[in-house]
Amino acid sequence: MSTFQTAVNESLAVTEAELESLVVADDAMSLGYRVPSTDDRDAITEQVAAVAAAFLLVVRDGAGRPELTVHIYEGDALVPTASYCIDADWARACILGDSEHSEYLQRVLDSLVSREQLAAGKVSFVEA
Repeated sequence: MSTFQTAVNESLAVTEAELESLVVADDAMSLGYRVPSTDDRDAITEQVAAVAAAFLLVVRDGAGRPELTVHIYEGDALVPTASYCIDADWARACILGDSEHSEYLQRVLDSLVSREQLAAGKVSFVEA
């Protein structure tokens, strides 16, 4: 898992995000990172793309879990401001050429939800 952690650290460092936590269980992974603000949609998209690219590497190397749940923490917040998930099947399809990288990234971006949506029970994720 060090490959994934290294890739995520390097990718997020470029986007001004900071790794908060990485938990790996038998059937899932959970990642948390902290950002100064979630108001800049371009920055959030860049961070999501960085994590998605790192997850592609870990899935390609055979070390990925079926799902990666990601939580974004804004500033000093104790609860996630937003969350998203990445399914390993999406990554495999991209790796095998069954889908374009842009399609893979769009699926990941489509899973991005705010804390309000999570609290309202509109979305749920598997926790590692």
